[in-house]
Amino acid sequence: MSTIETIRKSSEIWEALQAMPDEAIVRADRAAIYLGVSKKTLARLRQNGDGPPYIQVVAEGSDARNQIVNYPMGELRAYRKSKLVTSTIHAAELRGMTFSTINDLLEEQPYWQTIIYRDSRVGMGRAAKSYPYIIGHLLTVSDNDFLSLFHDENAEVVWMSLQDVLNERWIDAESRAPFHRAYTELLQGWIEQSNAKQEAAELMSRGGSPNIF
Repeated sequence: MSTIETIRKSSEIWEALQAMPDEAIVRADRAAIYLGVSKKTLARLRQNGDGPPYIQVVAEGSDARNQIVNYPMGELRAYRKSKLVTSTIHAAELRGMTFSTINDLLEEQPYWQTIIYRDSRVGMGRAAKSYPYIIGHLLTVSDNDFLSLFHDENAEVVWMSLQDVLNERWIDAESRAPFHRAYTELLQGWIEQSNAKQEAAELMSRGGSPNIF
């Protein structure tokens, strides 16, 4: 089961989303969260004609790359129900984030990102400049924060590897700390393991007793 799919198992979040009326319109990135897929996957479903019906707003002078796509909640519900499968997961596992392999570091995962505007000097004057900040992983933000971000026009979901997301700006050090610890502890463990194997290999090269490793 992918990381994003486990989000659908959080009853508090999905009960609140289910309360939205069928006629409510949500952005494509929010629709992707609701369906438990990435935004890229949802775009591919649109291209293939396999996804839920959507509304495409064609702004004057726009092209295919910047047209606005929205989804009616009623259509998202119907589509999700048609794809529903039976499975179980313990509530304690919902917030579990484990990084133990190279694939875990390379796999892109969903993070909430918000845009913050700050004054910056431009020539002789000042102007507001936007900066993206990572808030946290979708599985680690609280249910209340999740719902607030879901409706926040300045927030979006970005897909990044653990290494890449740690190179981004974060909203605060506390939110970044657990991912920093997971990353550095995993790397340190690999370093110690490799050092031990190297020492054993050098011992064998000097005619010492071979170790099984």
